[in-house]
Amino acid sequence: MEDTGEKRKWNKKVIILSVIALLCMVGIYVLGNYIGDRNATVELEGEKKSREEMLSEVAKMEGQLMVIEDELTEIKKEQETKTTELEALQEEYDETQSIIDQKSDLENELTTLNSNKEEIEDNISQLTTELSDTQTDLESKIADAEAQLQKLENGIVAKKAEPKNLPAGFFEVGNDIPEGRYKVQTNGGFGNFFVNEGSKANILLDTVDDLGVSEYIIKLVEGDDIETTIPTKYTLVEE
Repeated sequence: MEDTGEKRKWNKKVIILSVIALLCMVGIYVLGNYIGDRNATVELEGEKKSREEMLSEVAKMEGQLMVIEDELTEIKKEQETKTTELEALQEEYDETQSIIDQKSDLENELTTLNSNKEEIEDNISQLTTELSDTQTDLESKIADAEAQLQKLENGIVAKKAEPKNLPAGFFEVGNDIPEGRYKVQTNGGFGNFFVNEGSKANILLDTVDDLGVSEYIIKLVEGDDIETTIPTKYTLVEE
């Protein structure tokens, strides 16, 4: 806006000087026609002047006209300089505006990328959850299949729990060992295994099936009394 105001001032100044120059030229033309070849006198500003004096005045006005024309030339040069500077400023403004527009485009692209990133992360999270659920389901099915296979092969399926080891002695189900269905084995040597004084179980356990049995399956309930003459191992099995 400041450059536009400056340009208007220069244009106004040029117009004024041009009008002055035009008036001077008209005055010279009128005076030239008015003065004849004779040595006459005229009335000018209340005084009578000779032809020579009039010519002197004309020459002076011509000199002033030249000065005005020189000033006009300088003004035009300054105007051209200002115009060049204004064009340079306009070019800088256009470049700056272009950079601002590019920044806006980049910000929009970044916003779009962030939105896409969030969508991708959501998809990954969903797929991870689905994969975890699928893996858990497969593991459960594999465990079930292995249990069925073990049951088909051995007839007994051990539960995923640590076996309970007890030394030789007297024990009560519910206090010393939880109730459940167990596979009972000796931890070394051979000896007797009694439950409820032999009324529920009276077995000779051995490491091999020579003198007794190497393992015995029994359902122990709370309140059962166990008596063993050897250390024994109790492994929970499926019902």
